[in-house]
Amino acid sequence: MMAWTLKRFSSALRARGAYRRIFRTEDGQRVLADMAERYCVTRPISSEGMSDRQAWKNEGKREVVIDIMNTLNLDPDTLPKEYDNG
Repeated sequence: MMAWTLKRFSSALRARGAYRRIFRTEDGQRVLADMAERYCVTRPISSEGMSDRQAWKNEGKREVVIDIMNTLNLDPDTLPKEYDNG
């Protein structure tokens, strides 16, 4: 059991490093800012008349971006404003 836990932890550390190498570059920051804007990280995910299904779909997209940002210890306000599509 402990070997599996250590293996999983080691894998998570390698993945975190890969996230940092990708998303800490200028292009990575541009992509992350674009995803944050498109997938409603800083604004409501639903609007009047939107179906529950679409709202849940939007929330799923939003959660992926938030997970990436949490992995990188980023706050949406830390994304470069020049890359913000808003």
